[in-house]
Amino acid sequence: MPTCASVSDTIISSINAAASAYGADIAVPFFLQTCSSTYDASVLPRVYPVVQVCGAFASDAAGAKLQDWLVSPLGGLASWTGSVRDGVCTGYKIVADIAAPGGGATCLAGQFEEACASNPDPTPPPPPPAGGLVQTHTCVQGNVNVPYSVGGFYTASTVDQGGYPAVAMCVKVAKQSCKASSYCCGMDFAKVEVPVEDACKSDLRRLTINGTPQFYSWGNYPQANGGTITALKFTSMLTNLPNPDGATLCWVVRPGDCADPARFCTNGRCQVSIFASNNKCCPATLVS
Repeated sequence: MPTCASVSDTIISSINAAASAYGADIAVPFFLQTCSSTYDASVLPRVYPVVQVCGAFASDAAGAKLQDWLVSPLGGLASWTGSVRDGVCTGYKIVADIAAPGGGATCLAGQFEEACASNPDPTPPPPPPAGGLVQTHTCVQGNVNVPYSVGGFYTASTVDQGGYPAVAMCVKVAKQSCKASSYCCGMDFAKVEVPVEDACKSDLRRLTINGTPQFYSWGNYPQANGGTITALKFTSMLTNLPNPDGATLCWVVRPGDCADPARFCTNGRCQVSIFASNNKCCPATLVS
């Protein structure tokens, strides 16, 4: 069973090790600030267990040296939640978040969430579809404590710009509440990306926002493994969609193999990422 001491020790030791490896000077050594095991679902807002570790780097530039490590799949945030969970990930959530006291600016930005259970289910559910989140920018992908969400994925028969049969894949945007002090709570809605398989790129016919055709572009992003991620981009969203709440975003493809979301989208699942203007926040959701 994780304890206040064991969780905080894991966080502090990993920060110290990363700071040493990346040459980031620490001005105030990191320490356990707060720890509570209280959980109370009978009140609003609900009370959750929390571990808070605080410290300070010598400068913003020093702290920023740890940004890539912090948000990497095996780095700080992911490893911290991993030290808490035990067994299959269903049933409750663990959230790791970086924030400044009083909600001020921070030299590091990060948020990571896992849904976990302390013990495996006796009859575990079937494995999820293949694939997971991909990352095209160095940015915060967590979709908790951000102002917008995407969901309600569906496909529908439609026509393309030439009047020929086509298939639309659509999601709905919704506004959601977030903690004002969280790094990405104040982000805007500047761009949306959907990673797609290269083989299906030529089958795209158009994009629509609330049924209105929109211009689109492509992004090609090199990956550490030598490959490339291709992403379909809804651009100029600050102009095209000044009020995203309730909007329906669709990408329209030709009938055929690529009209199957599992074929069209990267790794067999459709990922929709919302980007802020500065590309520092990019909450991502697997919608299919």
